[in-house]
Amino acid sequence: MRLSFTNKDMPGLFGGDDAGGPMAQMAGLAKNVGVRMNVEDHVALSVDIDTEDPARAEQLQAMVRSGLTLLRQQIRRDGDNRAARLLDQARVHDPTGGSLGLDLAVPGAFLLHRMGCDEQGRPLKTDPSGAGPESSP
Repeated sequence: MRLSFTNKDMPGLFGGDDAGGPMAQMAGLAKNVGVRMNVEDHVALSVDIDTEDPARAEQLQAMVRSGLTLLRQQIRRDGDNRAARLLDQARVHDPTGGSLGLDLAVPGAFLLHRMGCDEQGRPLKTDPSGAGPESSP
């Protein structure tokens, strides 16, 4: 499966964040993003990111590597050893011209949750107590 995104789509991916957050900052560096994925019990992603120039690609590379490091640390703290092992294999390719590549795999349930779904793909809703997401019936 291949998906394509523009920089305007980027902040909303995987839960998004505010206008000044990391996804918005990375989106400002990207011109086009292509995603290829294989889905089984885990999701293998290859992401191709085009930027306006080589300097932006290098800046984006540093941001992606830092983000992956933080994500691995958080996942290890949470005790998800399977996801941590998969993320240990993630690769951020050196920029070529104004392009950057990323290969990574994550458990399917992890990706679904980040996209606002439970393990069966049903949308999550926020728990009224504010304790976090819960599955919709």
